[in-house]
Amino acid sequence: GLAGPAGQRAVAALVQAGRGTLRSLAADVLANRALVQGGSSLSGLTVGLVEAAAASALCECDVEQDQVGSAEVEQLTEVGQFVGKLGDMAVTWAFGAQQSLDAAVEPKTVTLLALISSGVLQSAAWRLWVCPPPELAEKEKRRAVVTMLTRSLQLLPGQLGSGLAEDSACSTHFACLAAHAHLVQSEVHADTQGQGSCGEKSQHRQ
Repeated sequence: GLAGPAGQRAVAALVQAGRGTLRSLAADVLANRALVQGGSSLSGLTVGLVEAAAASALCECDVEQDQVGSAEVEQLTEVGQFVGKLGDMAVTWAFGAQQSLDAAVEPKTVTLLALISSGVLQSAAWRLWVCPPPELAEKEKRRAVVTMLTRSLQLLPGQLGSGLAEDSACSTHFACLAAHAHLVQSEVHADTQGQGSCGEKSQHRQ
């Protein structure tokens, strides 16, 4: 049960994964700034005081403690910096939560955490695809995006063999994530010449 040691570890892992998902969502919101403004670069874009304070609070919060040293965070002023920091934290926390449990002991929880990790990884791939760092070469960007999408597909329950995938609500999420990953993969492979506007790419995210 949840009151036992194993249940407490499962709850803690779910909370950690949820915190990672929140940071992934925040990174998505900030990345959308470039799309709204009709560009594909986050370079030079800044955030308002309220948004900066909220993003800084998310960046400062550590998985093991409420606050960590904020010297590094205080230097973040641009959207691209916040997106990078929040995205890194999201992936680290989601995967850390998944790997903290034994699949033989908590099979359904581990499968659910794998679903969360897959979604976080797809979000990271999307952000890299539509708003890559200016110094990243097109070939390297495409390779990184395909690698992340492939890994996200490997995490889905079809690969893990859990009965949780048979749940109607969960199976819908699994199918949506798989479809989204394949759709973006198809776009990446089709866009071999680096054509297509950032606006066109963002439509799949909607």
